Parts: sequence; structure tokens; C-alpha cells
Amino acid sequence: MTLSLMEEENLRWMDDMAAAVKMPVEVLFPKTYQVEYYRRSSLVNETATACRVVHVPSGIEARSQEEGSRRYNRNKAMERLKKKLYHGC
Repeated sequence: MTLSLMEEENLRWMDDMAAAVKMPVEVLFPKTYQVEYYRRSSLVNETATACRVVHVPSGIEARSQEEGSRRYNRNKAMERLKKKLYHGC
């Protein structure tokens, strides 16, 4: 799925605004991103640290489950999502 020029410009603007106020994009624009956490294995005692981030308007998603921390996995998933959105991968 490719984004229109206006959508790409809007995403870049949102990133610039988030950087200006030093807040994560998903906090500043909560309806644009949906963040879900799930277990990265089938173990019963495993905590839900794996992360799936969805860009709601386009439906593009990114996942991360390499780290043992929600914060690190969310950050990695957000970076992957940004790359997908900007580069059309």
C-alpha cells in the first residue's frame, strides 16, 4: 500500500511536532497508532512484552519481540513502522 503525498507530508509533520514537544508520536497522536502487547512465546508465565504497532489510517503494522522489555520492543516496532510508512516497504 502506498501513501499519497499528502499522507506522507502529514506523517512527517506529526514526527516533527512530536520531536518539538519531546513526546512520543503515539502519545501525541493516540488515534493514529494502535499499540498491542502479547506474549512472545506460548509459556504460561511469560509476560506480554512483544509489541505490535498498527498505523490505523493505512493498516500497516510492525512487530518486535526481540527484547525482554515492553518499552524497547515498542520503540523498535515504532521505528520499523516509520520505515515502512516512509519508504513504502
